[in-house]
Amino acid sequence: MGKLQEKLLALQSVRDEVSSQVASVFQILDQVLVSEQVSALTERSAGAPSVADMLAWLQDAARHYRQQFIKRKALLLTLRPEGFSQMESAPENWRSLTSVNTEDTIHDMLWRVSFFLEPQ
Repeated sequence: MGKLQEKLLALQSVRDEVSSQVASVFQILDQVLVSEQVSALTERSAGAPSVADMLAWLQDAARHYRQQFIKRKALLLTLRPEGFSQMESAPENWRSLTSVNTEDTIHDMLWRVSFFLEPQ
């Protein structure tokens, strides 16, 4: 139970950091919108996605971590010390919430965003 609680705290930290980064990007975007045209933010090229696309990727990542946190916290809240079989199956239930495909997709999205945000 303690290990699952530690993992939940780590997930909460990731969720908070991703959400914070998304909020920071939107604050910067608000400042940019004062001087730029919105159409510039939606323009794509063969070599780069639009800023709007990258923001959507970041929001998808934030949503994923938020949902993972809620599901895992709900799992921990259902566990009771007197429920031995439930406690015994908790690690497997925890792992069942992990979607390797989704995790890989999130990692790829964040990597792409960082690639396009590097100084040219």
